[in-house]
Order: sequence, then C-alpha cells, then structure tokens
Amino acid sequence: MATNTLPDVKQKQKLLFAEEIQPAALSAQAEQFSKVGWYNDAIDFFARAGDRAGLERMRERALEEGDVFLFLRCLRALAAEATDDEWHSLGECARKLEKWQFAREAFRRAGDRKAMEAVEALIAPVAAQATAEEPEPENESESESESEPEPEPES
Repeated sequence: MATNTLPDVKQKQKLLFAEEIQPAALSAQAEQFSKVGWYNDAIDFFARAGDRAGLERMRERALEEGDVFLFLRCLRALAAEATDDEWHSLGECARKLEKWQFAREAFRRAGDRKAMEAVEALIAPVAAQATAEEPEPENESESESESEPEPEPES
C-alpha cells in the first residue's frame, strides 16, 4: 500500500509561491492537510487556489473546533465578516471544549458581555490556582540576611 506523504516546509513554499499556480492541485493538497488536522496549511492552500468552497469548509471547521484564530484566518482569506450569531456559536463551541480564552474572545466579538463574564469567572480560578501552585522563591539563608553590613574602608 502506497503512503501519501505530505510536503515538507520547502515543498509547501514551492507549491504556494510558484509563478504558475495549479488551483486544482493546491485544493487537493489542502484537502490532504485538512484530513490530518493541519488546518493552517489547508487554509493557505485553499486561499492560494482561490477555493472559496474549501475556505468555507475550513470556516465551518473553525466554528466547530471553537478556534478563533482559524476562524479569523478564514474570514481574512474570504474577505468576509462574521455575524454576532457566528461569534456566539463559536464561543459556545469553545466553552464546551474548555477553550476558555477562545470562548471569551468569541463572546467579546459577539457583544455578549454576560457570557464573556461567565467565562472570565471560569478563567480566574484557574489562574489563581496556577499562581498558588507555583513554588515561592527560597529566601536567603538567615545567616546571610542577618549579617551586619561591611564597614566602609577608612581613607
């Protein structure tokens, strides 16, 4: 059985920045990236191919994944804006997946202050717990901290 290998960084650059693009080949490569979860690469290839349908599929994937960054990349590539409902939907997906920062940002963009504050309340205890678990820096030994200062040299 032949394995389908994905291009490395240099190969991707050659494909993306070739003088003559082959939209069908770029879209096919984007589909391969999408199948293995390389969504950023898929967006790059769909965008270079001018494949709006592929970009729309990636936009839907970003919504389902609750991923603000991927969603914004798709919007940029499509030269589109999201509705408040889309942002709210993304926020809900992110919240279900416990992607708190993405949820907060999506709710902020949706203008849903109540949902944003609810997520912030979930984030705050997590941040407080992380701070509480950090070890405190060790103090200098008592002998060093209690020693008398050195006298100034006489001239």
